[in-house]
Formats: sequence, structure tokens, C-alpha cells
Amino acid sequence: MSKHQQTALALLAFAASLLSRCATAQPHCAEVLQPPAYSWLEQNTPERTAWILSQNRSTLLKFKSQNLLPAMQAMIKKAIDLPGVYNQKVLQDKSKIFISDPGLGKDKELVIVKPSGEREVLLHSFQWKKNSTFNFVDLSLSPSQRYVTVTVTENGTIDDFQVILYDLQTRQIIRDDLTTISTSKISWPDDNTFLLKTQKYQTYSFKLMDGKLSIGTATTERYLGDKDGVHLFVDYQAKVTTLRQKGQSDLLIAQTNFESVVGVDGADIYLSAMDSNGWGSVYKITRATTGEAAEGATQPILTTIIPETNWVLSSKQLAGRFLLMQKYLGAARKLEVFDLEKNLSYHVDLPGNLGVNSVLWAEVGEKLRISFSSPVIGFKTYTYDLKLGHYLEGDPNSEMMMKDGISYVTEYFQVPSADQKLVPVRIVRRKDMAMNSTAGALISVYGGFGQVNGLHPRYDYLNFEFLKRGGILVFPGIRGGKELGEPWHLDGMKGKKQNGLNDINATAEFLKNKNYVDPKKTVLTGWSNGGLMSAAAALQRPDLYGLVIPGNGVHDYLNTQQLDARFNGWKSEYGDASTQDLEYMKLISPLELAKKNLAQPRFLIMNGRLDSRVNPAHSYKLTQVLLEHAVPPEQISLISINNSGHWMTSQRYQDLIGWRALSLMWTEIYATVGLTP
Repeated sequence: MSKHQQTALALLAFAASLLSRCATAQPHCAEVLQPPAYSWLEQNTPERTAWILSQNRSTLLKFKSQNLLPAMQAMIKKAIDLPGVYNQKVLQDKSKIFISDPGLGKDKELVIVKPSGEREVLLHSFQWKKNSTFNFVDLSLSPSQRYVTVTVTENGTIDDFQVILYDLQTRQIIRDDLTTISTSKISWPDDNTFLLKTQKYQTYSFKLMDGKLSIGTATTERYLGDKDGVHLFVDYQAKVTTLRQKGQSDLLIAQTNFESVVGVDGADIYLSAMDSNGWGSVYKITRATTGEAAEGATQPILTTIIPETNWVLSSKQLAGRFLLMQKYLGAARKLEVFDLEKNLSYHVDLPGNLGVNSVLWAEVGEKLRISFSSPVIGFKTYTYDLKLGHYLEGDPNSEMMMKDGISYVTEYFQVPSADQKLVPVRIVRRKDMAMNSTAGALISVYGGFGQVNGLHPRYDYLNFEFLKRGGILVFPGIRGGKELGEPWHLDGMKGKKQNGLNDINATAEFLKNKNYVDPKKTVLTGWSNGGLMSAAAALQRPDLYGLVIPGNGVHDYLNTQQLDARFNGWKSEYGDASTQDLEYMKLISPLELAKKNLAQPRFLIMNGRLDSRVNPAHSYKLTQVLLEHAVPPEQISLISINNSGHWMTSQRYQDLIGWRALSLMWTEIYATVGLTP
């Protein structure tokens, strides 16, 4: 079948779907009823494959001319080609079971190490797939620790996993072809049942009887997770929450705003919830005792422990009789320690330069062991004395921002956007580096689905290598994310998506007007929803950027519900082009913006050819439109990696492919900013 025949069939199918929807006479339906542009790039045909290979060859020739790629590959390989251990768990006999990753391109293993030190390999990744894109990524144990599930991924998918069920007692594989969607996490309510989530947020149960497996049917309950033996389900249709605990009757709660199990203390179960404004609170659930309710009743007693405040509750855990909670609002972050017995709390302001990996209650005295990370150092643990109100080992805020005799600083700014809303922005740089108009910067964005971008500090080895050589890292907390709570998310979704784009460009303009950076050396990047945001922002203000790297982005904004029908085009976040939403969607669609004949910054458009989340056609269409309309077209490059998916830059999920994708991306960044690896 020729390319033109493929296109004709695609147009007929598209028209039929639109006619079906237009039968209800929705507003603007006539306007959207038109053939999708460049539809031949939606079909997996030989013509499209040849076009992709041609674009890849052209891009790789550009990399070859820069002569930076070999050095970048060597630098990244040295940093990530190290043995690692994932998901280590301790068994009842003190043995340890874990996933072993010996390094790039090497066989991944499920391993048990006995207390004597004897090492036994149970499974090899190459037993199933003879390539280095098939990785073990997660494991879970049944309560009796007889069974283990190993979740594996091929092609770096984010939605489709395969599950291996293994009997540790017999050392036999029970099944190795189970598939799951939406999450790599599996949980066990009891020894003979394990649960997983589907893409529609349903729950599948798998039953083990006499070593044989049966698959249950999906329910409308959404499984949110478990802790300390309590499993949390929410049924949004029935508007009820269910708590299941082995040996106990189910607890039913007539509200559905719960997020996770915080912990269990005797008969009390602590749950976190998102209240009316999305900030977060903590409840205590207590089973009704005899005399309070009829024996066997399931209606619990619900008590508010931590009411909703104007801080976002980001993490929470029980430590004995203490409730440990991390909270944030924009760049400000704090740790609150609530004494459940004395009904009082301690407040610890967290260092602005640092992120928090973990918080543990010290064995002696009212002290905390806090593991920090910074943009410079991966982790270091300090002891905080709650009664004295300070750290016992020194000042982590300054100590963790120095490495090899070089000091680094984090600065926070409130940048006014187009509507004068103040956008929190974090900038990280070497302290000895002058902020002037010759510097180069990397701006990273996401801005969607209520996720928090890089506003809060953390460690990334490639970001640090960039910092060390004189690059500046910029993380704006743009609207659409949750940096300032759920209202900040709502102010950047659907018809207000333009606010997030304005926030990005206001950040870049702030850097330019302050003479902190050279716009020609400013790189804007984002992945997935961030790919949409980075491409659209740069196409609206091309004068602010020298390079744009949108990865796996949603670029054909008007056709997301056709291209990404598996997720209904995320219309709850983006909008529906068959309604009046079309008016604002046209103004922010990268594909529509790219049709303007403007001088563009350089684009390196990246995607995984087998992306399970965002249809790869988005990237192909944007590339082709820019090649036709950009001035000059040589500014536009595409890298589409085969056997790669939505996690295409992840070493853990993509192994050698992750290394390759990272090498290409950072080569282009260094070339733009003027650094050498």
C-alpha cells in the first residue's frame, strides 16, 4: 500500500470519528472537522520509517561535525556504568533479596545473598530477551515471603510491564508472562493474593491456589497502596473508601479524598488526604469498639489529626508515637514533628539549598536523622536535636554545597509573569562565577498534571557536571504544577495553559534583562508534558532561547484525543478540541505555532519510537512542520531512538539506550552553552 493510500485511509477513519462526535452538534465541531495535518506520519509505514532514518542520519552528521559526542559518551559512561542494587529486602532468615545491575549492557539478575555471604542468582534478564533494553525494575514479596514478583520492562515503557511470579520455596517460576498496565508496583494483601493497577485505575487481583495462578476480574476500585499491612482502595463511582487488613473486617469510609496509608499504631490507622484546596491533611481511623457500635460493624471512628493548612503536605510517616511530615509552599519547605501523645509539634525549617531523602527517628532522645541531598552531593546524614533546635554535626546548608574546594549557591527569585503573578524560580551556579551576559543556562520545565518540577533541590550527576564546568541550572515552578498547591495547578490547565507558557518566558526574560545569561546560550528543555510546554513557549518567544529540546512531547495539541486515545487525549488536563476548547488550544499548540515563518532557535526534538505514553507521531509532525517553516530549516533536528520508550533517558529502564540518549542530549547542550565535557 502506498503512502497516499495509507493517508486516504487515515483521513477516512478520522472523518468518521469526527462525524460521529458531531452528531451531537457540539460547538465548533464544523471547525475542527478537517483532515489532520501530516497524517502520513501517524502510520507505521515503510515511508515513515525511511523518513525517520533519514532525519536521524542528518542529525548524527551534525553531531559528528561538532566532535563533542565521543568525549560526552565517555564522561557519561564513566558516571553511570557502575554496579547497583535495587529494591533490597531482608528475609526472615536474614538473607537479602534484591535486583542486581552489574552495569551498562550487562545481564540484570534477581539475587539472594545468605547471611554467610553465599550468593545465589535466581533469575537472569537475558533468559527472556536477548537484548539490553529488557530490565528487571521492581520486586515485591508475599507476606509469608514464599513468593516474589519481579516487574520487568522492555523498551523503557511507562505503562506496560511484564510480571514474573517466582516460588522461593521450590525455586520455580510459576508464570513469566503476566502483564500489567500503569504501574510497576505490586502489592500482596495476603499470602495467596497480589494486586496491580490498570491504566483505567482499576484493580486486578491474582489468586494462588496450590501453586497455580488464576486471574480475577477488574473492579472499579482504585488501589492506592499499602503500609503496615493495611491496603487502601477508593471507589470513586460508589464514593467509598475501603481499608483491608488481614484478620480484620473491612473498614468502609464514605469519603474518597484519601491518598495513602501513613502508618498503623495498634487499632489506629493514619491516612493522608487531599482536602478541598488540595493542601493535605491527616486523619486517624479507629475501629468502633463494643458499646460504640454493634459487634461486627465496619463503620469506623474518623478523627482529624492534622487539619488542612495553606502548606502542601508532601510526605508523612509514623515513627513510634510521632508523626513526621514534610511540607512545602513554593520554595519554602519545613519538617513538622507531631507528638501523638502530648498533642504538640516541633517545626524544623529545612535548608533552602538541600532536598530531603529520608527522615528517621533517632534511637536515643528527641532527635531526627535526616538524610539530605544537594545539587552537589548525593546524600549525607545529619542529626537534628528537636529540643536544642539545631544540627549537631555542623551546618548542612553550607557544607553540602561545597565539593573539591568549589562552593556552589542556590538562589530563589520571585519572577513576575505576564499577569503579574509571582513565579518561584531556583537558580544554581558556582559561587565564584560571575553572572553576566556571556553565561549559558539550562532551563528545565514540566508544568502539568499537578506535578512538582525541579524547584526543590536534588542531586543529579549530569546536572552537577554541567554546574562544575560553569553552566547555570534554572528551575521555574510554573503554573500547571503543584509548587504552590492545587490552585497553582488549576491556574495552568486547560484554558489557563497559557499561564504556564508565560511563566517560562517570564523566567527567561528575567535572566536576559538582568544580564545573567546570553539568550543564544540559553537551553530550554522538558519531557512529556514538559516537551509540550518547552516547544510552545519557545515558539511563542524564539528570541529568548538558543536551543530547545522537547522530549516525547505532546505537540499536535488539537489531535491528542485521536493520537492518544488510550488516555482520551488527557482532555481533563488539556481540553477537548471538538468543543469550544478549540479556541485556546489553537493558540498554544506547538504544531500550529510552528507554521509561522519565524526565525527559530535550534530544535533537537527527541522521542522513543515505541513510546507507550505519548504517540511518537507528535514529534514527527513537529519536526516536519518546522523543517518546512523554520528560518533556516537547518536549525531543526530529530533523534528518534528505536527500541526506546517514554523513559528513554533512564539508565535503569533503558540501559544502553538511556546512555545513548543522554549522550546525544548533553552533547547538544554543551555545544550551545560553549562547554566541553
